[in-house]
Amino acid sequence: TDVLRILGAILLLGNVEFTQSPDGTCKVQGEKELVSSAIQLGLSSRLLREVLLGTAGTGDGKSRLSPAVKINTTLKILSKALYTRLIGAVLRRINEQLQRFPSSSSPSSPVSGQEEEELKIIVADMFGFDTSNNGLEQFCTNWTAELMQQSYYE
Repeated sequence: TDVLRILGAILLLGNVEFTQSPDGTCKVQGEKELVSSAIQLGLSSRLLREVLLGTAGTGDGKSRLSPAVKINTTLKILSKALYTRLIGAVLRRINEQLQRFPSSSSPSSPVSGQEEEELKIIVADMFGFDTSNNGLEQFCTNWTAELMQQSYYE
């Protein structure tokens, strides 16, 4: 399915890294993964490589980042954008399917005038769970998550 192809492409992109050689050229490590990822996305590997390499020359010329760092950053941004769109598409599909079935937890009552509750899945993704920092920021993130979870159950 499309979901599995896109997820596969994202995972493959995680194994691609650009390095800069002493002569200033950028080389790809994970050539097979780059080609396979492009195929999964329905792109030519040449186009994907050209787009990524094209990001190295953009900017105001004052950046301290090497071209390889810029390309790798663009690669990460691309992966995150694909993942975000993928999750959004999956949630839309699930929510569309949920709308086909009446809610069994809140039947509509013609006498009381209550409306049937709309079924919906919502995903809350919060910054902080991807780090192993046990400081104040992590505490606040965890506390907020617990409060959000509690409000869903009430």
